[in-house]
Amino acid sequence: EVFKVKLPHSTREVEVEVLSNTPQLLQVKDFLSGDECDQIIGSAKPGMKRSTVEVLDAEGKTKEHVDRTSTTAWLYERDCPFVKTLHERVEDLVKVPKSYSETLQVLHYQPGQLYKVHHDYLTVYNDEPRFAEGHNRMITVFFYLTTVEEGGETIFPYGKMPKDRWGEVKNNGNCDVHIDALKISAVRGDAIIFYHVPAQNQTEDTIVLDNTSLHGGCDPINGDKWAANYWVRNGPLRHAKQHVPSRDSVGRAAIYGADESWPTHYPAIRGDAFPGAAARYEAHMAACRRRAAVAGGECDAREAMRLKSNVEGPQTVFMNHSVSGHHICRAPSGVWHELSSIWGLESPSLLSGGDRHAGKADPAENSWDAPITRFSLDNLGAAPAEGEEESYVLVQRKLGIIVEWWTGFEAHPLGVPEMHVHRDGAIIAPVLWGLGAPDGEGYGELRRVDVVPVTDGSDAGRHDTACAVVQVSEEWDAPRWPMELLSHDGKATNATLGEGEVLLWECDSVVAGRPFPLHGHSGTLFLAYRMGNQSRLYAGGGHGTEGS
Repeated sequence: EVFKVKLPHSTREVEVEVLSNTPQLLQVKDFLSGDECDQIIGSAKPGMKRSTVEVLDAEGKTKEHVDRTSTTAWLYERDCPFVKTLHERVEDLVKVPKSYSETLQVLHYQPGQLYKVHHDYLTVYNDEPRFAEGHNRMITVFFYLTTVEEGGETIFPYGKMPKDRWGEVKNNGNCDVHIDALKISAVRGDAIIFYHVPAQNQTEDTIVLDNTSLHGGCDPINGDKWAANYWVRNGPLRHAKQHVPSRDSVGRAAIYGADESWPTHYPAIRGDAFPGAAARYEAHMAACRRRAAVAGGECDAREAMRLKSNVEGPQTVFMNHSVSGHHICRAPSGVWHELSSIWGLESPSLLSGGDRHAGKADPAENSWDAPITRFSLDNLGAAPAEGEEESYVLVQRKLGIIVEWWTGFEAHPLGVPEMHVHRDGAIIAPVLWGLGAPDGEGYGELRRVDVVPVTDGSDAGRHDTACAVVQVSEEWDAPRWPMELLSHDGKATNATLGEGEVLLWECDSVVAGRPFPLHGHSGTLFLAYRMGNQSRLYAGGGHGTEGS
């Protein structure tokens, strides 16, 4: 059976041939041009590394396995402009929004390298589904980027097998074991599509997996095999970037938007939601310039970098891990016990201003008017008893569990947590606390001393960072000092913390700061985590709330 499908984004039509109904398997000839195949291969080559499988090692990470011996690279739009076009073309082909799709995984098989039969859908470990964003793989679109003269086929053991013989199929082994399997030859530019669920079960809320989607990659005998996986889920992945309001936008809802309390994206206050905000900002910049004349530093250039980073930085993040981008919860009892004990021991020194930080002028903070005290947590508190964890290690570990629960990904600590004491009148300009743009020119200089610049070079340049602030102490007679966060929809939310509460936010894509002056004092603990592989703790994802 052959039918035609229009591809509106490409202004063309392709013929689709049905190869099998067990599984539902389709083939499209010449889906990619030779030049498009070359673009994908050329962009992927620098990042190729040994492939892993969805089998967890002792640390809960995917691992290398003898069943899969190819090399792999994940390819993003910033790595290869054609990936955006490919997202649109596949959306036209399978009729599922591109927001449901993972990015492109490029594969390279040299002679002798293979992938034994397996399923692409994600399975269950420790009674928790490892479904990113709560969804599983529903469709695989597989592209052949080179023609293999001999070997290198994709096999489907159930593809030609009568149902009464399904019991003979083995869920392991390579092509030599499955000699009766349906085989698809690797031909440059061709694509195959196969489904992991029966059509009637393709919903966001429930999914029934199709065991007949078992398949494998044979080893090439004559020639290298380049190919690519494109997985479509049964629900949307949150690829959305932060909304950046236009400069002239005046359509504000009940929740105020950016650039109203403090310049966030553009060098001026918008609107009149906060009378006096513009004058307060101008006075802040004037004071910064006076400080620079005495102590050095740069105000206007660094302010321009801050605004540029706030606009461009969120657009470099591949995936948002929660709905709003931030979440408030209580600190674990063990964490709060440690921090309150440390504060009890150290607060006289911290509040008296030991090691106050003013330094050079920096418009990100008004440290010239409200000096800041910072101490690394490994230098605070009593020494642990023999065999016990250091305080900072315990705090990092237990808060990391919360970050994993919230994001659905492993949380790897970055640096040592720091205790910060801010004083009356302090402000923190809204800024990205993680990493800005990946090209990095000037952005590394933007980060304040309490922020850890992050780059995860192990995953095709992805920069995913979660930050956490624990409110350790506050002055009871003063109003709470709000943290202003620009949610993924671009609207501002003021999050206020009581003692013992934790604010989590995606600090590569959510701009955060404290532009309203502090009344009294505030003692907080700051931590940052790099996001790794999907977490074993994950139980469905999207736990973030509006956070206020």
